[in-house]
Amino acid sequence: MNCKKRLSILGTISRLSQHLVKELMEEERLRTLIQRAFSEETQALSNEHKILRYCEFELARENFFNQTHVKARINEKDHSGAPDALDELIQQAEQARLSFKLQRNKVSVITGVLKLLLLFIFIACFFPALCLGAFLQLLNPLLLKLRVPNYYFPSDLIQTGFMQMVVIIAGVRIEVEGSERVPVVVAGKPSSAIVLFSHASNLDTFITASCCPLSVKFIGKKSLFFIPLFGFLMYMYGNIPIDRSNLKKAIESLGKAAKKINSANATIGLSPEGTRSSSGLLQPFKKGPFHLAKETGLSMIPVTLIGAWDLWPPKQIFTSSGTVKVIFGSPVASSSDLQEMQYHVRVSMLKEIKNHYENKKPGKHVECEVFYRFFMPLLTLLSVFILYIYFKVF
Repeated sequence: MNCKKRLSILGTISRLSQHLVKELMEEERLRTLIQRAFSEETQALSNEHKILRYCEFELARENFFNQTHVKARINEKDHSGAPDALDELIQQAEQARLSFKLQRNKVSVITGVLKLLLLFIFIACFFPALCLGAFLQLLNPLLLKLRVPNYYFPSDLIQTGFMQMVVIIAGVRIEVEGSERVPVVVAGKPSSAIVLFSHASNLDTFITASCCPLSVKFIGKKSLFFIPLFGFLMYMYGNIPIDRSNLKKAIESLGKAAKKINSANATIGLSPEGTRSSSGLLQPFKKGPFHLAKETGLSMIPVTLIGAWDLWPPKQIFTSSGTVKVIFGSPVASSSDLQEMQYHVRVSMLKEIKNHYENKKPGKHVECEVFYRFFMPLLTLLSVFILYIYFKVF
């Protein structure tokens, strides 16, 4: 064996040793963060500090389990025998993730009821325009042939306007960051993409549609489309129902979304988490959105919503007032590797959340409860008057 071959073998052994040491260090760091997650100190922290620790833990978890050989072991492991050290680590990491619980803010029930009442009045006033927008959908194929961007379609403008008014009535102020990263035109043609947003509140779709540079059609749970009138209009505007309880039908819904993207150059919005987060923290991702990206070849735009859960957590009658920050991440290219796409989108969201809470300036979050307690009655009376005139005239 000549000297060059010996040096090559030694170099390979050295690289493998470095890789092994790095892996062991990452594993040890993950185990330390798991122990830290269960500590009484972590559970006593404020929500912001708890979110920071959660992001640190999740990033370490993603980086460790994204290793190629570890992914292979996870996919090919035999569950028939006793769990090995890796299986035990996976289980411990899952338990640690579930141990993080955020504290809910106390909100005024009266304010929530008043907002809900105003929302119903607004929907009643805006209903004719929504019906008109549904019929204007018939013009979309012609406008598409004329290369008019989707966000200039009359029906899409009406949908976006409706979404924005709901956000305004809810008393939510949106702060947008990174919208310039969203490609609106590619090679001289209106672009389309798959918008993947973090999901922790019922307002997430409204907020995303209100500030996204592209016109978004959403994939939503099937039960929403059974709401009288509202569900019919959702369907007429091109949104797609999905039956999450039936895997076969869910795949069919994603197939419809792929056809809509290819035929109408549509931008599809959905949450990779599959459903709202009850804890307010980023949940594990489902594979459906990434199968859609693989099938269509479109890039994915991670959209991170920060503060939505604080304003409208589960079991609250309606949203409280405040600020939601929306961060558009850099587009993630489609590939044949689903786990790689999941990793890049998830890490992008976790880093944005972590950076936000690390660099957040005091007093950035603005509460508007006092404003709404004085302004809401006036707005309500004005809406009732408009509704009265509407019924008198028509």
